[in-house]
Amino acid sequence: MKLTASFFLAILLLFAGCEKEEPAISQLLEVEFDGKTTTFINEDLSANENCGRIFINASAVTNKFNSSFHISLDITRDGHINSMLLVDYADKNQHYKTANYNAANVFSIRDYSYSPLDKSVTFEFDGTLYEADNPLNTKALKGKVRLQHLYEHPCSYWPEVVKANINSAPFHAVKHTGRGTTSITNRTAYSDDGYRISIVTAREIKEMPVGSYHFAKEDATNRVMLEKYLGSPNANTYEPLWEQEWESYDYEGVLHILEQTADPMPHTSGTFSFKAYQNNKLVYEVTGGKFSL
Repeated sequence: MKLTASFFLAILLLFAGCEKEEPAISQLLEVEFDGKTTTFINEDLSANENCGRIFINASAVTNKFNSSFHISLDITRDGHINSMLLVDYADKNQHYKTANYNAANVFSIRDYSYSPLDKSVTFEFDGTLYEADNPLNTKALKGKVRLQHLYEHPCSYWPEVVKANINSAPFHAVKHTGRGTTSITNRTAYSDDGYRISIVTAREIKEMPVGSYHFAKEDATNRVMLEKYLGSPNANTYEPLWEQEWESYDYEGVLHILEQTADPMPHTSGTFSFKAYQNNKLVYEVTGGKFSL
């Protein structure tokens, strides 16, 4: 009897040792749209941090998923959205995107948490995506993200930074552009809620002498501008710059170019503050402005 009990005990221990353990979940992306929920776990998705931005990509193209689509998400490290792209293979490969210039007005990042110590990221999202070049066709989408030990790529360029407070509310830049001619250079930072701040200089900002540049409404260069997006939510394949969709003002303030640095990468640092008027009425006061470009 003792031998029989020991035998069965050994068999049970053998089967217990052969049970497959579920892998620990280090990456999770859950996406819900068109009445279906799709969950990506671990190697089903890719995620990384690069130059202060977090990129997430996943494709549901195998039999293990109940949908067929690709999704990519680009947010800043402090939780502000630059863009989300959904390619719905089940819907004639239609491309759906967040709005070009005011994504946060129709798409929200909630309960965002980022830990630089263990590189963990958690948040939920929901909102509206627009078919590229056809904003009348929309898709509602929501989901959540859980990431641990996020891989950080070494930054290969100088990350541009523009920070300020607009009427005491923080301006969060999510993307930057640069335009120039032989007589004027415009370096612009766009927020996720429909504002842009432009540093306009008489030549490339990296060539500007260190110093303070006071400006008034009649000055066309060496000034800082704030503009508000008035256009409808849109998601173009190539983001147009239709100036008539941006409300501009009269400005007075000061731009301080504090440092021109060559090492480790060429960049210009400084500060700014100014007021924006419309019909001689103060509309915005921009304070605490800082930049590194």
